[in-house]
Amino acid sequence: MNVWQADRNNLKRDMDVEITKRKIKRISFMHNGKLLVAEVGKPSPYPDNNASIRVIYQDEKRGCFVICAGTIVLAPKNASIEEIRA
Repeated sequence: MNVWQADRNNLKRDMDVEITKRKIKRISFMHNGKLLVAEVGKPSPYPDNNASIRVIYQDEKRGCFVICAGTIVLAPKNASIEEIRA
């Protein structure tokens, strides 16, 4: 089983998330009045989580984004995104 499928199964089971196949490189969004930028491979923008961002998924069900970096956090659906081009 590949990582995407394993994440998909775990997120569905644990959070009822339905991830899309979009390959998201970076998103930016407002959080508590601050502009945060989350980019795959860079440190998490959340001050209490200094882990590197492993992957960013879009939740098809809610339209929001799931940021996996040590912990899992949600970003709003109106985040600005940059996709990875194949």
